[in-house]
Amino acid sequence: MSLVPSEYVGLWRREEIVDAQGVSDATTEVYWLQSHGLYVDLRIPAARPDFRLDLLVSAWPDKHRDWLEHQEGFAGSLDVQGDLCHWQRDLDLQPPGPFDDRGRTEFLDDIHLIETGSHVNYVERWRKATLPGEQQVLALRLSPSAKARAGILVAVGNDFMYAIDWAGSIPLSVRDIDGPTADFSMFRGCEIGYGHIHGERRWSIERCSLPVVEGTCLLPQTVAFPPVGADWMPPPQSILAETGGPWVVLEQTFSPSFLTRG
Repeated sequence: MSLVPSEYVGLWRREEIVDAQGVSDATTEVYWLQSHGLYVDLRIPAARPDFRLDLLVSAWPDKHRDWLEHQEGFAGSLDVQGDLCHWQRDLDLQPPGPFDDRGRTEFLDDIHLIETGSHVNYVERWRKATLPGEQQVLALRLSPSAKARAGILVAVGNDFMYAIDWAGSIPLSVRDIDGPTADFSMFRGCEIGYGHIHGERRWSIERCSLPVVEGTCLLPQTVAFPPVGADWMPPPQSILAETGGPWVVLEQTFSPSFLTRG
């Protein structure tokens, strides 16, 4: 895994994209969290239906299903060569496209970045939400198992993102979800989420490609991670434990007091 320059590390929020036809989109909610190697990206279209109105998938109208299918998200490793970036996708909410995800970047200052498509004609304008110079970085990659084909967890400062490519149904039994969940067994494939380590509840998922899990916690309130190079087994009764395999620690510069304080 190549070392990504520090100016990329942190949480980026997209302000606008302009495509080849000149059409602008400034309404899609986009989160890109970058470590020195791994990244997670989630793109939530505007006008999201209210999934809290009926938790049973079988009762959702077609517009709910259509909206879910139009979400985008992916995760993997980033390779940076000069101003050329290659976002390698280990997992993706959508089927693979005809081209690799490559673009050229230009930093306007510490918090503003312009990305121009290499194979596809587009321009994206990004703003960094993480304070420049943030040193607390965590990056883990799942060793593939029978339950999950791939998984990535990245945290920078108070922000975290995760992505899991489940081998079967997305498990919900260990989550504190109000209402019935039996029909969610039809959800298969990738799950991508964003949240904060600290807040009203620690490790709370604030945005997710499966909206019903928002407000639940990815990990217990107190959790510890081993040093770089070690395997980490997620705590029992956490969603990451459901992946069924060890996670390899690739970066870990968090202080224990930050991860364990109330």
